[in-house]
Amino acid sequence: MTIKIISSLRMVCAASVLLLAVAGCASAGTTQSRAVSGASDVAITSGNTATTVPNMFSGVDQDLLHQCEAQHTVDCEKTVPGLAACVAARDICDVRVQQEMDEQRSKALAKAGGPMTSAAAIATALQANPNATSSSPVSAKEMTLAAYNKASGESLSENGPAAAQAASHDALVWVVNVEADMYTDGSPHQPPTLEHSYSVIYDVQTHQSIELCIGCKALP
Repeated sequence: MTIKIISSLRMVCAASVLLLAVAGCASAGTTQSRAVSGASDVAITSGNTATTVPNMFSGVDQDLLHQCEAQHTVDCEKTVPGLAACVAARDICDVRVQQEMDEQRSKALAKAGGPMTSAAAIATALQANPNATSSSPVSAKEMTLAAYNKASGESLSENGPAAAQAASHDALVWVVNVEADMYTDGSPHQPPTLEHSYSVIYDVQTHQSIELCIGCKALP
């Protein structure tokens, strides 16, 4: 059994079930490039007629989305064009969530003070498990996020396993594998399970964990 735990940075996505597909770690199978600055209305004039292009983000009209959310009783996936497809793709559907995530990342970059070293990645990964010690077998490999996604079959972005953004593919990550006993959290229907290894994926620039996988090695 493998259990994947989402990092704190990505948990901001859980603020609205309708805004994000927060099923955990599965790949969306599609990659969508977008910019927050692009989520604005644009007036196009043709002859004497002015047409306003909808405030689009991830294929979702943001004005309609926010109006629907304000009603609280409406199934927005059925009434807001593009939202159901965005949720199915496990993408970020609300520009405000993206802006908050970008702000948190900017703060993390400022706090990090420089790229994460191999030694720091290993030390941090060992600290994530009280059963791990300095003598625990451990390995760390640096690679691009795109290379990790290809090798592991994941679709992680720097903010977590939503549909990976094209802009983040060149981001560097540390993949740290540790051989040490670690219990899963369990659930109301499944007791904690003792596993004998775990992997942690770190963003090299922010030093933050992107994913913790208990009971697996992210890469051989």
